[in-house]
Amino acid sequence: MDNHTIDKLVAESLVNRLAEGELGRAHLEARYTLTLAELQAFKAVLEYDPALKELFEETQAKMKGNN
Repeated sequence: MDNHTIDKLVAESLVNRLAEGELGRAHLEARYTLTLAELQAFKAVLEYDPALKELFEETQAKMKGNN
């Protein structure tokens, strides 16, 4: 095999690895973005309704065993 063929195969392999890595990171970023939006909406609801926030905190304390 000549060096040109080896270089070409190495470059193709690197391109494929980088593409797979970037695709994985893009999926994680999308999941993070959606999760953050859900958490922000949840927080907004709790801030809007103090009674609901209090109930949430009481339930959270019970779950932790801090009742």
